[in-house]
Amino acid sequence: MQVPKFSTLPYQRPDYEAAKAELDALTEQAKSAADYEALKDVIRRKNELMKRVNLQSELAFIRCYLDSSDAFYTAEMQYNAQTQAGLSDAELSAALLNSPFAAQLEAEFGKEYLLTQRDNMRLNAAAHDLMAREQQLIGQYQQKKATMRIAFRGEELSEGQLEHYLDDPDRALRREAVAARDAAYAKDRTDFAQLLDELVHLRDGIAKANGFADYLAYANLQKGRRSYGTTELLAFCAEVRHEIVPLYAETCRAQAKRLGLDRLANYDTSCTWPDGGAKPIGDGPALLQAAKPMYRQLSADIAELFEAMADNEYIDVTSSPNKISNMGFCTGLPVLDFPYIFGNCTGSMHDTTVLTHEMGHAYQVWLCMHGQPLPEYVNMPNDAVEIPSKAMEQFTLPFAELFFGKDADKFRADHMQYVLRETCAFCAAYEYEAWLYTHVDATTEERIQRHIEIYKTYQPEVDTTESAGALAQGAGLWRDMGLFMFPAYLVSYALSDVCALELCRRSEEDFAAAWVDYRTLCAAGGSRDYPGLMQLAHLPVAYAAGSAKAAAVFVRNKLNLYKN
Repeated sequence: MQVPKFSTLPYQRPDYEAAKAELDALTEQAKSAADYEALKDVIRRKNELMKRVNLQSELAFIRCYLDSSDAFYTAEMQYNAQTQAGLSDAELSAALLNSPFAAQLEAEFGKEYLLTQRDNMRLNAAAHDLMAREQQLIGQYQQKKATMRIAFRGEELSEGQLEHYLDDPDRALRREAVAARDAAYAKDRTDFAQLLDELVHLRDGIAKANGFADYLAYANLQKGRRSYGTTELLAFCAEVRHEIVPLYAETCRAQAKRLGLDRLANYDTSCTWPDGGAKPIGDGPALLQAAKPMYRQLSADIAELFEAMADNEYIDVTSSPNKISNMGFCTGLPVLDFPYIFGNCTGSMHDTTVLTHEMGHAYQVWLCMHGQPLPEYVNMPNDAVEIPSKAMEQFTLPFAELFFGKDADKFRADHMQYVLRETCAFCAAYEYEAWLYTHVDATTEERIQRHIEIYKTYQPEVDTTESAGALAQGAGLWRDMGLFMFPAYLVSYALSDVCALELCRRSEEDFAAAWVDYRTLCAAGGSRDYPGLMQLAHLPVAYAAGSAKAAAVFVRNKLNLYKN
């Protein structure tokens, strides 16, 4: 597997005016195509154009996230995001849909291709200036979060550096660290409140300019939710409240008992054991070395991919105060047809989870970049896209000794509890968004109070009394990165956790069969909608009644096993 070193890849700002002129010309050629082959040639040239543009924008995006203090790449990332938002190919999508050869496109590429073109046309017909401004505001939030410094014990720490103290066995230290973090967010209330207010109104404007009743309806289509939407997702959240929240509450009470506490405070949640939680064997490079034998045992192709990425600088999970905290990502590099993984190791158990999670994404992206005929089929529908990553977290649990040594069982138990915790948090986020985007003109105080109320219903055993003042100033809301940067996305993680747990259950019965279904799902990419992909992988749609309950039963059994 031959790829150039990532550091040697040259960056050149895309010529967006030339790209727009070429798109316009291709649109006219699609309208006048004399035969099917001519139409296919238009599609091929459009895909090649966008691959070249996207490669350069991805390079700037990655290098900005690697070092948020790099003024050049920060400016380039923001310029690309804003300018690319106005590079619409909606008219070309309309030309393809209206072509006399549309039926031949469907016959060759499947019905999903024309459906994605129809979605593109509906989502991007108008409000390109608002979309550009949205990207600018997202960039501002990313910069503000990445460069924030928190005064703590005579030092100015990044949020990532502060995380080192959040699972410390010393409760007074944890309390002090959380108070310092919350105070930093509360202090910047005015800036964060203005960002959120403008984002909410912009997104509402984008939706209505494109003919949608509200942003939720727009976002659901944007995320590939054609046959279901807010009603089904809120019903899923309700089942999570009924089935998973009580189990998470049980784990919180058990954790408090282990720590000798009457009840967990919000500064206790990351400290799961009285002598400290599971700690990885080393930093980012050490984890990469530890992962190599694991992937060799899982499958030959993922081992080859992982080693090529690690050896050629396509995985960077080293610790840096200039990286955004609490975030990892995988993105595909067009033209090279190769994935890239970003992380920020802080010395916590989550370093390993981020690595395995993003490697699941990388495997899916790589399979589709080399196996699917169209760029539209590389990215999965939103509610499926996290299954490859979440399932990889589960598939790699048996190898925890490679990363944690004697603390492996601690990690496995903590990981299962964390799955419950994050499923609750992601459903809380969606329930909040369902309120936020149907109460566009709510005041800052109303937004903060509703955020506190909803999250409390999903974390009933966590006492936030000591943080009440900072939370009332919005500290919890301003830290909720997904609301600012990835609207209507986080619920996909909760849905994917449910499916990943089902794959994990099946892998314990027959790993080879479960891996076949997993690989089939990854390789299918965006060639089917979410229900169609679930059918292909022999998985239930996660929002179906009973799915969250089945997940809770499986996790309870695993936690009982680890407890014993």
